[in-house]
Amino acid sequence: MRPLPPCLGCEFRSELCHGSCTAYKTFKAELERVKAEEHKRSPAEEYASEQIQKRMHRNFMKTEKRNRKRF
Repeated sequence: MRPLPPCLGCEFRSELCHGSCTAYKTFKAELERVKAEEHKRSPAEEYASEQIQKRMHRNFMKTEKRNRKRF
């Protein structure tokens, strides 16, 4: 689960506070760690290549159905 940003209820919030706020820096580091773990767990490239193969097969089958002779 991703952490919530500390800025939501902060009374010291200003336009440029992200560069100096220690709470935001720790939040950002934790968020990057969580994102890295999620990236390790998700096989994005395998999923994308599988989806491409499915799409290519589906398009091939569509053209085969159009080009076949009907008796």
